Amino acid sequence: MEKIHIVGVGPGSRDYLLPIALKAIEGSDTLLGSPRLLEMFSYMADKKTVTLSGSPSEALEIISKRGRNERMAVLVSGDPCFFSLGSSLAASLPEDQYEIIPGLSSVSLAFSRLGISWQEGTFVSVHGRPLDSLNGLQKETGPIAILTGGLNNPMEVASKLLKIGVSDRKCWTMSNLGTDDEKVESTDLSDLSEEDRASWPSLTLVLLEPRS
Repeated sequence: MEKIHIVGVGPGSRDYLLPIALKAIEGSDTLLGSPRLLEMFSYMADKKTVTLSGSPSEALEIISKRGRNERMAVLVSGDPCFFSLGSSLAASLPEDQYEIIPGLSSVSLAFSRLGISWQEGTFVSVHGRPLDSLNGLQKETGPIAILTGGLNNPMEVASKLLKIGVSDRKCWTMSNLGTDDEKVESTDLSDLSEEDRASWPSLTLVLLEPRS
């Protein structure tokens, strides 16, 4: 049976797509992914496409019904093993039935935009996860990158960080990195905690500078 390719497609622009990822996608018969990711490859008219809601069980059910010689690629944003669907799928599939192809994460783009070293960084996601995931960050002295989403927008994240004792410091909100709609804004936690916007882009990252 053909291997499933779990492909990281980066932040959502083909400009940041690795050549090996594009090769795997071009060689597939069927593409699985969110509407946004499938749209990236809408020019490949010969591909069958299946829309995913983001549930690992949904993807696994579709994979289990594939044809024996069907070449299938599961498209995931960023890197498949960084707060993404890839590791969940890999944990549920035999090792000889899948191959993971890495992608450029929004976090690596964020640090490169600011020229900040990230090997000492701390990384947290509250996208689909409780704000309590931020507990303990008051102990961290290095840079902190937080993936936001839904009700857990940057304002709520900043409020929670200050509440648990994270020191007020310079930070950035970074939305839609790597796309034509990219926006990077400098602020600090106290100001961000009061910035009650009507809506935030779903793909927004908050990056805190290292504590001095």
